[in-house]
Amino acid sequence: MSIIADIFVASASEALGYAQADLAQDRATTAAWPHKSFKGLTDLEFSLLWAILDGVDPDSPEYEDGAYDLEHVPTPGLEEDTQLCRLPPAFATYLVAMDTAAQGNAAAIWAETEELDCQPADLLPVIRDLQALAQTAQNAGKDLYFWSIL
Repeated sequence: MSIIADIFVASASEALGYAQADLAQDRATTAAWPHKSFKGLTDLEFSLLWAILDGVDPDSPEYEDGAYDLEHVPTPGLEEDTQLCRLPPAFATYLVAMDTAAQGNAAAIWAETEELDCQPADLLPVIRDLQALAQTAQNAGKDLYFWSIL
C-alpha cells in the first residue's frame, strides 16, 4: 500500500471540495487548485519539516509534545483511509522566506530524520515545490492543505 499525498492551495471553504473531487478522480476540478503530489510523504514528515524550519530538533521534547502536529480538518462522508490537514500559516511563512542556502540546510536536516533517511538532494525538489505553493497561497490570501489517501 502506498500513500499519495497532495499539498494544495485553498481557502477553508474550498479544502473539502478538493478532497471530494480527488476521491471522485475528477482531475479537471482538482486541476483548478494549485497543487503538487508527493508519494510516500505523510503528515508526520511535513510536521518534521515545519519543526526544522522553526529551529526545533525533531528529537527534542518540544517537538514530541505535539506542537508541530498539523491541524486535522473534519471530512464528513469521506473514506476512512483519507486525511485532510491544514498547514499552519507560520509553516508557509517559513517556506516563503527560505533562500537557496536555507533550502539546502533544511533538506540536509530533514533527510537525516529516522522517518526519511534519504539524501538531501531527494528532498530539495519537495522543498522548492512547497515554497512555490506557499508563495501562491500567500499571494491569494489562502492556506496550504495536506490531503492523503492510502
